[in-house]
Amino acid sequence: MKVDILTLCDSANEYNGKLVIVGTFNTINAKSFPIISPGFAIVARVLFEDDVKDKHQVTLEIRDKRGISIIPPMASEVSTPKDKTPSSFIHLIYKGANITIPSEGKYNVVITIDGIEFSTDLLAVLK
Repeated sequence: MKVDILTLCDSANEYNGKLVIVGTFNTINAKSFPIISPGFAIVARVLFEDDVKDKHQVTLEIRDKRGISIIPPMASEVSTPKDKTPSSFIHLIYKGANITIPSEGKYNVVITIDGIEFSTDLLAVLK
């Protein structure tokens, strides 16, 4: 299993198996805190090899620098296609709105797939 893409963006969709990502960013500027983000998407493209094609448990959360979630962890189950290709990609698109960002600093986006964490510092909020 490999996370090929993990990004924060304005919006994302999937059309006929193709991932469309619009407006990738990693910084939100604010004059004061807390701020409420009007809307964004977190997108991941995950590669599964033939030996792990099946159902998978996925959790997404955004953590502050202390490791505390600023949104409740979102859990879902995804399935890879059961075809004869040696690998499969799945696209995960999580859309969020009205997320409160409590203070200035870096935040960590964490996707956990079957207990394995993938993370990146995607959201650096500047004053």
